[in-house]
Amino acid sequence: MTGNQTSGGLDYRWWASNAPTGGYLSRLALDAVCQSSGKSANDARSVELHVLRLAAAGPVQIHVTTTEGAAGLATSTALFVQDGPVATATVHFVPPRGVAVWQDIEAPAALPAQAYPEMSLTGGSYPPVMCQFSHRPVVALAGIEARPDWDVVWLSPKTQPWSGRADALNVLDCWYPPAYQQAARTFIQSPRAELVEPPQTNLIAVQALFPASPPAYEDLDFVLLANRLTASADGHLFEHSEVWSQQGHLLIQAQIVRRNEDKPTDHN
Repeated sequence: MTGNQTSGGLDYRWWASNAPTGGYLSRLALDAVCQSSGKSANDARSVELHVLRLAAAGPVQIHVTTTEGAAGLATSTALFVQDGPVATATVHFVPPRGVAVWQDIEAPAALPAQAYPEMSLTGGSYPPVMCQFSHRPVVALAGIEARPDWDVVWLSPKTQPWSGRADALNVLDCWYPPAYQQAARTFIQSPRAELVEPPQTNLIAVQALFPASPPAYEDLDFVLLANRLTASADGHLFEHSEVWSQQGHLLIQAQIVRRNEDKPTDHN
């Protein structure tokens, strides 16, 4: 078992209203453990993040511990500290074995990104993280949804180029939470119902899996993000999120958990 500590900062540009996004924190964790352990992000198979309290924009220390196993397997933990623990992340590394590539899931039925108009962010108030991307929401064409009951959007980073698992993680949690889209969909389907804004939430956890081979992450100029609210219980919202490449590779499969705040306020 080895340990190390890195210093850095939490950038407010990656805030979703009240806290940094889960994708951004997961990316920082992956960067930190790779720097500390010498492991390659190409061998990372999963990142699991748990948030302990709201973070502040500014300096942060990341304490990394790596435990080596047999046959190249390793697990690294990253503890984010700002006057106390803020979040903890676990990254599991497994070296590749074999060359077969197979996936039993299809990408949302979306046209290429350029077929959809880019969303304008002028004239409104948006979370800082949304300014890191251009957004092309995938709307229904000829009455056919890209994936029924899912919120699907093409994203392109404003800073080019992006590649690799760490950059792909940035995409998670950067779009409106699925509860907002579900509220809008319910209102459209039942116009007599009142449009109710979902309550403010705090991010609790993110579990991200990397089911594609490294070459699939080389071109991230456009990625397709698909989100869905799958359950709600005990004041917690459970979401499923997928990140797809332009070539139809499933780059990230993730579960996200949020907790309702007592008082509804802004986004996320």
